[in-house]
Amino acid sequence: KLKCRNEQVSNQSLTIQNLGEISKYKTTASGKDWLTDILDPSRKVVFGDYDRDLGLMENVEGDNIINRGECELICQMIDSLIVSGVSCERIGVMTLYRAQLKLLQSKLKSPRYKGLEVLTADQFQGRDKDCILISMVRSNNELKGGSLLKEVRRVNVAMTRAKSKLIIIGSKDTITSIGGIREFMGMLEHNGWIYKLPSDCLKTYNFANAVITDGKCTQPGPSG
Repeated sequence: KLKCRNEQVSNQSLTIQNLGEISKYKTTASGKDWLTDILDPSRKVVFGDYDRDLGLMENVEGDNIINRGECELICQMIDSLIVSGVSCERIGVMTLYRAQLKLLQSKLKSPRYKGLEVLTADQFQGRDKDCILISMVRSNNELKGGSLLKEVRRVNVAMTRAKSKLIIIGSKDTITSIGGIREFMGMLEHNGWIYKLPSDCLKTYNFANAVITDGKCTQPGPSG
């Protein structure tokens, strides 16, 4: 049975000292400040559902499945964590798909992200982080979740690596179609832990000018 590490997560909150810094990187004054919402310390478990953004779909390349838009969302979330005061050493990124793992690792190999671990669920066995971000990858019009996500043991390992905060990024419609995970998704919805990302979520922020060195933000964000 799939379950979340509720007891441990419920007893701890991720300390975020500068949550207000995130909104300084918004590209427009209008629009939902969704990163600030998701990183709110009171949200200890959150599933970021991007089904409203039609551009966030998986790509099949031979036997490999990747989701470039989801990778970009993960990168933005890491940047937002760093600028709000959470160092990379406290963050872990996980996916069940090796092609997505390689994509994430290529995007996050910069010294800017020193100390960040990007691993598969199997590689995370026996280790944990204050904050875990999970890339679920699968998002398609046919609502096919694939066989890998049906391996409940692997998914359960992924969901229990977070000590203080768990952020899952995925397509709610596609992931809910998977029999072994449907009950877990129902639990998330029952507890109000599913957050609907805005349709322009990939365009809301720009962290290119954030001054990040060795996995830490070394300068306050832009003002105004």
